[in-house]
Amino acid sequence: MPQGSDVDRYRDNLQDEIDSATLYKAMAEATALNNANADKLNEEAKKKIQASGVSTIHELTPAQHKAWVDAMHPVWKKFEKQIGKDIIDAAVAANDANTN
Repeated sequence: MPQGSDVDRYRDNLQDEIDSATLYKAMAEATALNNANADKLNEEAKKKIQASGVSTIHELTPAQHKAWVDAMHPVWKKFEKQIGKDIIDAAVAANDANTN
């Protein structure tokens, strides 16, 4: 791996060789693959937790989920400046996508 100013030259050369569309496509593909792997690992871990008999996993009904979201709005608002509204909005959108 290049060191120091060599890193800058290396990066600059890459920018000349790789167009933004290609880079974004590669990032989207890598993200999708990583998310699929994370989903698989999470599901495996959930099954182990359930099989252990030590813990109980409670899945919310749609009404319970809505009540949770409604209760969390003030908390999200409180931390908006520290965390960033865009990050909170992305987390809420991801959570909504996984429950619908």
